[in-house]
Amino acid sequence: MSGAPDELADYRAPAARALVLMHEVQLREFIDTWRRARDGGLVLPEVEDPDYASLDRLLLHMVGAARFYVTWTCERLGLDAPTIDAPPEVFADDATLDAYVDVLLAAWRAALATADPRSMAAASWPASQRWRTRRSPHDAHDAYGVLDRRRARARRLQH
Repeated sequence: MSGAPDELADYRAPAARALVLMHEVQLREFIDTWRRARDGGLVLPEVEDPDYASLDRLLLHMVGAARFYVTWTCERLGLDAPTIDAPPEVFADDATLDAYVDVLLAAWRAALATADPRSMAAASWPASQRWRTRRSPHDAHDAYGVLDRRRARARRLQH
């Protein structure tokens, strides 16, 4: 699951495709960063939010949020929500984490494959109580285009 531009070309709704691909890129980048932090012995500062009490709690929060968000998005779009097991309290090893993330991302791909472009265009919901803004799946389509251009520019600069 590389997030290459030609992936998921058979999706009915470009916004759904962009949402899935962007989510895959961002979740995998988070997992890579989380592993570097763990391997480097990073200790998070003390905060009141229990989701930031440790690196393991942060990981659980992120994969749990990804699980919740695909279900929530499907409900908003009138799609059948996937059934995804809750993550374990602690992942036993990297292989267990990778297997869970693969199942999670496959559920994202399958769940949004049949999203109707008209439903996607009409959908919007509050993005945050704090900012009092509304978001739509088309925001993901726009954001993925920006992300894709930034990554292409970074690759050019590395060579």
